[in-house]
Amino acid sequence: MMFRVLLTLVVVVLFVGSASARTLSLGFNDETAQVVYEQLLTREAYGDSDMRARLWYDEESEIFLGSAGVGVNGSPGNIPGFKTGIKVMANGYDKNSVSLLAVSLGLLADYTPPFLQGFGATAEVHYSPSVFTFLDAKDYLETGVSIRYALMPKAALMLSYQNILVDYEDFGDVRLDDTVRIGVRIDF
Repeated sequence: MMFRVLLTLVVVVLFVGSASARTLSLGFNDETAQVVYEQLLTREAYGDSDMRARLWYDEESEIFLGSAGVGVNGSPGNIPGFKTGIKVMANGYDKNSVSLLAVSLGLLADYTPPFLQGFGATAEVHYSPSVFTFLDAKDYLETGVSIRYALMPKAALMLSYQNILVDYEDFGDVRLDDTVRIGVRIDF
């Protein structure tokens, strides 16, 4: 079952993003899979704007969490390989009469120092307070870190950790994700 869902996710993302994709990431472990597609919208002297779409699947609970949003990023100061960004994301799912819709503000930092020849790291945090969290949830918090090594200029291996915590009206805090995944990142 996991292989079929994973294959379906990859085919859908490749079909949707075949025009001029920027980045496609696929991460997985025994229980979860995640596909992230990022598209460059504009590139300017002071930074870029982009959009991101994500589909996360947990085989044990059979939850599909979808996310979509936009953001800006750029290089502050004079630190080669360092990039920061801000994103606004809508995250949601509906499973067994439990629904989530969270509009989160995300901060990210990415560092790919030239002297490490292909190694890089990314850290992200996305938070949605109760005023931006709807349906059955009260708030949403997602954190993640990843390290990667570029095998070639447009392909990298990744090791990532992600934690998704949702505070529900009826159930209290529920941890949707708390896992380590391996994967690949391909730049087009």
